[in-house]
Order: sequence, then structure tokens, then C-alpha cells
Amino acid sequence: MSGWPISYNDLIPYYEQALDVCEVDTGGLGLQAFDKNFKKSSQLASQSEKFINKNFFFSPPTRFGKRYKKELEQAKNINCYLNATVTTITGSNGEISQLSGVSSAGKPFSIEASTYVLATGAIENARLLLTNKLANSSDFVGRCFSDHNGEMVAAAVLDGNNKYFNHDIQINSRKGQLLPEKTLIMPHLSFADDIIIENKLINFGIAIELSYRVGSTSDSVMSLRHFETGKKVDLFNILVRMENTPNPNSTIKLINSRDIYGMPRIKLDWQPNRYDFESLLKIRDIFSKEVLNRNIGRVQWKQVDPSQLQQSASIQAHHLGTTRMSDNPELGVVDENLRCHDHSNLYIVGSSCFPSFGFASATLTIVALALRLVDKLSTN
Repeated sequence: MSGWPISYNDLIPYYEQALDVCEVDTGGLGLQAFDKNFKKSSQLASQSEKFINKNFFFSPPTRFGKRYKKELEQAKNINCYLNATVTTITGSNGEISQLSGVSSAGKPFSIEASTYVLATGAIENARLLLTNKLANSSDFVGRCFSDHNGEMVAAAVLDGNNKYFNHDIQINSRKGQLLPEKTLIMPHLSFADDIIIENKLINFGIAIELSYRVGSTSDSVMSLRHFETGKKVDLFNILVRMENTPNPNSTIKLINSRDIYGMPRIKLDWQPNRYDFESLLKIRDIFSKEVLNRNIGRVQWKQVDPSQLQQSASIQAHHLGTTRMSDNPELGVVDENLRCHDHSNLYIVGSSCFPSFGFASATLTIVALALRLVDKLSTN
């Protein structure tokens, strides 16, 4: 499957804007904050050139409807309708001509415009298009559904000062002043790009969390709590958050049952690729050997095969991939500008357009893509 037809550099200015929209304060560091070593969080990464940091930052959280409601109400160029469900998209001759639907009170409505943007999430985007038999000459609408997996794969004895789990940091604000409140981050440990490429690994991050379930690991690990270095050590759980590679056989399909608006319900058949879980075993081996060779800890991994991991992995509720972006109309639904290959005035935005998925929350990229689309549409 092809990857993104746009580059990271294409999104950089929009990622910077998205940080503001999502109210993520990085202390003026911008996107550099995502790779920065923050004091104790950097310990393992600083002890091996194979390790790097990848930080998760958190918004307050920002509830977009509540946060931007007043701006929408005051905007003179926006009409915002709530509790209105679109059920029908009418299109012919390569263009969309009308949307129609019903309000929560049962009142029908219709909308006509020169340009239409579908932004209802990875499941609903696909459901609307499949119901109305649109945008699917490639047969990729509803295909490549994915989510992010996480798997608690090991116990480890490490230097007790490592903080690869949720914790607060004190950073400078954009104005250069020390923030009155600390900022919450979740650092992840990963491998340098050349290691990932050389070993053909999926994208991933390792969260290393203090274990409060001492009895969950074996005596052999517990006996190493004071290994050769003599450092203060603690017992940690090792959680790998991993990317899923796209699988066309992982699908959303319509079924005969219908909802209160007469819309077909869907059947979700998510089929993660076995390769992803085999890659997880490679990550296990590289991480364990590096920790052991550097004498910075001990790791005991669960002895499982990929099929067991596939059944036990947790999910993150990040729906992805059902109207994928591709510069090849035969392998996707929208082009690099999010315009539908089949309909010249229909655009689709959201995580449904992701052709590959990384391992991080999709929100910042969704907002960045939306801001980029605004620029494209405003200049047309």
C-alpha cells in the first residue's frame, strides 16, 4: 500500500497552528517539544544512541464545541445547525448537488452549495458514502479501517529515576515566563529512524510505567532489583503502543438493520495485520538486548506468539483509514488535497483519510489537515 502523498514538511505550518487550536502549551518550543529530552524522562534515551524520545503532550482537554461555540455564533460567514443528521448526498456527473436529512425533531432539510466537505469521523464518513453509493470507484470506501493497539508486554527492572509515563514538567510559557502550573506529558521511548528502517519495524512508542502489582512478575525478575550497577532500581511495566499497517480486508460494511433515521447500520470487521505483531517481537528483542548490553536494567518479556498478541491487545478508540488519501485513484478515495477522486466538489477530512497511522493520537493531524484544507479552499 502506498504511503502519504504529502510530506511532513507540507504539514509543519499547520501543525504549529493546530497546537494553538488544541491549546497545547509547549513552552514556546513548538513541534520541537515532541522530540525533546525533558530531564528525567531522557535517561534511557541518553544512555544509548539507539533510543530516542517521543513525547505526548496533553490539551486541557479542549472540548471544541464548548471552546469555540461563541466564535461560531459571532461569525458572520458561518451558519451552524445543530441536531441535524445528513442522510442523503446527491451526486451526478462527477459533482455533488445537494445534501438532505432530518432534524432531531423529525423536520426534513436540504442544503445546496458549490463545495461540500464531509467531516463526520472514520466510521460515519464511510457509512454516508456507502449508503449513497458515492466516491467508491476504487472500492476503497470502508476499507483499511484501523485503530491503535497497545500491549503490556513485559516487566523490567530499571533505574528508578526514569519517567516514561504520565508526569508533570515545568516549562516556560510562550511569553518566556515560568508557567504557574505544570504541563502534563507522556514520554515514550522509541528507536532511532535508522534502526526502525534497518529492521523493517512499524512505528511505535514504549511507555514504561511504575508497577504497583509486584506479584504480577516472577521471582527471577524480583531478585534482580539490585542488579550489578548498585543503583536504586524499581519494577516497571513495559507498554508498547504500536502502529497498525493498512489492510484492505479490514472493513466497514452496511447491514440490513437501520437506525431511527433510516440509515443502514454497519458491521465492523477489523483485521490487524499479523506482520504488525511480528514486528512487536523484533522490538522486544532489540530493546531487551540493548538494556542488557548497556547494563542499565533487566527485562522479562511475556512468552507469546503473534496470534496471542493479536487477540489480547488493547485498543485506543482512534478510528482510522476508511477513505484513505492516495495520489493513485485506484488505491484511495481522496487526493493529496483531500478532494474526492470521483467528485470534483466533494472534500473529505479527518482520520478516515490517513493512508498510514503512526501510533499517536490522531487529533493534532486531523486539525492540521483541516487547516490546510481551509487554505486550499479559500484560494480557489
